[in-house]
Amino acid sequence: DWHYFLSGAGALTGTSGLRVCAQMPDLQFGPLALVAAVPLRYLGPLHGWYVVSAAGMALGVVAIRVAESTAAELLGNDDDPALARAVLVGGAFVLAAWTSGAVTKGHPDDVLAMLGIAFAARAASQKRWLLTSLLVGLAAAAKPWAMFALPLAAAVPRARWRGPAVALVVAIVPWLPFLVADPKTLRVGSVHLPVNGLSTLHALGLAVGSTPAWPREAQLVVAVALGFLAVRRGTWWLVPIIAAAVRVNLDPAAVDTYGMGVIYGALVWELISTVRRWSPLISR
Repeated sequence: DWHYFLSGAGALTGTSGLRVCAQMPDLQFGPLALVAAVPLRYLGPLHGWYVVSAAGMALGVVAIRVAESTAAELLGNDDDPALARAVLVGGAFVLAAWTSGAVTKGHPDDVLAMLGIAFAARAASQKRWLLTSLLVGLAAAAKPWAMFALPLAAAVPRARWRGPAVALVVAIVPWLPFLVADPKTLRVGSVHLPVNGLSTLHALGLAVGSTPAWPREAQLVVAVALGFLAVRRGTWWLVPIIAAAVRVNLDPAAVDTYGMGVIYGALVWELISTVRRWSPLISR
């Protein structure tokens, strides 16, 4: 799908300008991902894809390291061998899934969104509510589905409601120039995907090829509700996997790129929940 970023970046720097999202509503990614694609466009389609693929995989390694740091912060021990083993094994699965978004499908928007969520979880483990909120908002400005992780911004107790409010503002602000240039930019949210025969929605009874109008709203409501429940229970590190799993199970499409979020969220869950339970060093 790298060609979507090339055409969008070309339109942004060409005759469309800030009206690009209104004129090309099929660009299903945020302003930050669109702007990030602009310099890569000048490398040419093939070389730009090489660069974005290599950078995407490198950022996958960074995301794994961030997950390890998040777990170490919460567990209070970064030398635990159980944690190191979990990172080594789980990280291999993450990179295998990450390849789909970073290379095979060419989705730098999903890479940026996942990286933003990863760093937001790290900031939450450090109880830095403002940084957590900024990172969640930036992740959503790269790819709108990252807004499913909004409850992360409420992970720090003293910012239960301020955090999500700041995240929403940060996510919306990058869209404002496009909306001012052409209010029809709002049409981006009106694009409905047909139900794929391999999707969960089809397994639940929706006809293949139908285009229901409600999945995005349902995804947002369910993911945010479950995420806030996890935060209230004191297990906010479940928010990444909740956001990704809801996206997979309530989406009409069946794209293997979605799996990178689920596998990464599972790694965070594994590092914090399982290692905390079984590590002999931590149980002392």
